[in-house]
Amino acid sequence: MNLSVALFFIHTVVATLIVGTLFARRHDPVFRNFGIAILLDAAAFAAWTVPVFMEAANLALYVSVGTVFFIASMVFLLAAGTQGMSGPARRGLMLLAAVVGAGIYYLGSLPAYPSTPMFSGDGLFFFNVHPLLQALYVIALALVAFPAIEAVVSRFDAPYATFLRYGFIAEVAAGIVLMTSSSVAPGGALAATVAGYVIGVTYFAIWTTLLFKRKAWPG
Repeated sequence: MNLSVALFFIHTVVATLIVGTLFARRHDPVFRNFGIAILLDAAAFAAWTVPVFMEAANLALYVSVGTVFFIASMVFLLAAGTQGMSGPARRGLMLLAAVVGAGIYYLGSLPAYPSTPMFSGDGLFFFNVHPLLQALYVIALALVAFPAIEAVVSRFDAPYATFLRYGFIAEVAAGIVLMTSSSVAPGGALAATVAGYVIGVTYFAIWTTLLFKRKAWPG
């Protein structure tokens, strides 16, 4: 077991639980949906954390379970980013997003589009997602995450709005790097390591700010 990898997953689970709870408990529906999305990400990382410690033979199962939570989180990100739409239109769009997410997940279960999650020799965790699925996940994540981030940070005052905007964008960008890094590609390990540090440091800055600085929150 790679200690740095273990600490990364533990901290990410804790950070997403804290940030997700802080947002989900707010009455603002944008904050609440955004918080639920992050809590679902916490569940996804918790599932992906299990094999880091147990070195489970059924690694693919834990990755699949985490992926279900990750896809569900994108539906709630969509809800956060489209709060300005009418109720029926937003619900219809969320239903469509859920169907698309289920379709992407189904493609990932087909032998034609295999993903091969694995630990490298030095203990780094790679999802090794099939290139077609990488493209679909990245496009879907970008479409729902960036509008949701903008909807959330528009409710904060400076300088916290700017801090959170670039902080959450950095999280999404680094997450995409982790999703697309390959254990066999040259520089894949370095890319995954850099992305991991970006996620860890940024999440630490976000959760400590939101938890300990009450004046950061609007109102």
